[in-house]
Amino acid sequence: MKNNFKTHELPLGREYWHSAASEMKNIRALMVCALLCAVAIILEKFQIPIIPGVLQVSFSFIAISLCSFLTGPIMAIPCGIIVDVVGALVNGYSFFFGYTLSAVLGAFIYGIFLYRSRLSFERIALARLTINIFVNVLLGSVWRVAMSGGPYGYYVAIAGIKNLLLLPLEVFIITIFLRALLPSLKRLKLCDHSIELKVSKKKIIIFTAILILGTALLIYYSLNKTEINTAIKGFFIG
Repeated sequence: MKNNFKTHELPLGREYWHSAASEMKNIRALMVCALLCAVAIILEKFQIPIIPGVLQVSFSFIAISLCSFLTGPIMAIPCGIIVDVVGALVNGYSFFFGYTLSAVLGAFIYGIFLYRSRLSFERIALARLTINIFVNVLLGSVWRVAMSGGPYGYYVAIAGIKNLLLLPLEVFIITIFLRALLPSLKRLKLCDHSIELKVSKKKIIIFTAILILGTALLIYYSLNKTEINTAIKGFFIG
């Protein structure tokens, strides 16, 4: 969050990590991180029923992705810890260390893809896809087995269905919010003035079709949840 911004295509160079580490000493970055952590904790409290009784979503990922975009992957580590631990205490959720690790990894991945990058729809989609598959599905299923028991493959299948179907909606929300906030972030000198987030009409049309298809599949899953889950469980249990 310095004034001499430099964008990077990939987080491979020493300069990138030195820049990310320096955010831990930047008062403005610390203040922004604290504010967005508070916003994420508040948003976590309000679970929005996408499909009542089947699928609820909180929009805390908006604040976390914004924090990682502005302050980087290293600052994202304490951000993930704070949001998960304090959020569990404030909102009355049961605490489990595994989900804290997942929160840290999710925030870190956002930082890797978005911090001082040339923002694009593809970057946002790839960041969210990486989080959904590796953090929410593969790692999250490990925590489900540790807490509840049962076959790992079953949890992977169920989580995979929900996370892949939710992906278009999550990417759409992050893209819309970042595009809307960029002018204000530039005026406040929180990001590089050269950063743009443009989406072509062709991409909008394709993405809208995917979003509609995902919504239709989510509705289908909600109407046949019991049968689908039973079939998947029977497959893995034998």
